Amino acid sequence: MAKNSEQQFSALLGKALKAKFEPSYAISEKKALLYKLHLDPNLHIQPSPTSEATIEPKRGVYAFETDLLIEDSHRPLVVCELKLGITSHDVITYSAKAAKHKEIYPFLRYGLLIGGQSTVDARFFTHNSDLDFVLALSLDQPALGQQFTVLYDLVENQIKSAERLVRVFQRSRVSRYESRIEIEAGEEPSRT
Repeated sequence: MAKNSEQQFSALLGKALKAKFEPSYAISEKKALLYKLHLDPNLHIQPSPTSEATIEPKRGVYAFETDLLIEDSHRPLVVCELKLGITSHDVITYSAKAAKHKEIYPFLRYGLLIGGQSTVDARFFTHNSDLDFVLALSLDQPALGQQFTVLYDLVENQIKSAERLVRVFQRSRVSRYESRIEIEAGEEPSRT
């Protein structure tokens, strides 16, 4: 898979996530989410809450397209952006995109799934500010089932986190908040 396109990577992961999480959650590929709302000169919210731009956001109309979007019946919960390998620029760009989306959807969990490599480069940690998760998937056939199990666990945890945050915004009172960092070590680089 490492030599295949991001489109194939997206199709593979979309199919796997749909098989695991639908019908409880909707999994969409290439769906847009709003990144901006503002007040016009008459102090009306734009885009209007009842406009098509708000109900069905379109890329280029105050919305960015996402690679994979996981939603419950009426709200986005988790975004998975997909890349075959990453650069510092990718991390900076996706982190900024996550921040813009979270301004509109503060409960949204946002992350990066990297295909074709078995570890996450240090550049992710150096340049990330707003991504909630990252997972490297080597996509080697013998290990694919095990990698999907890790992917399912990660996505399930992110869905639960988003749902907890939704409840916070519905109730607005909590007595404790804690963010946890879980890191699974990959292969050690060879030192020759």
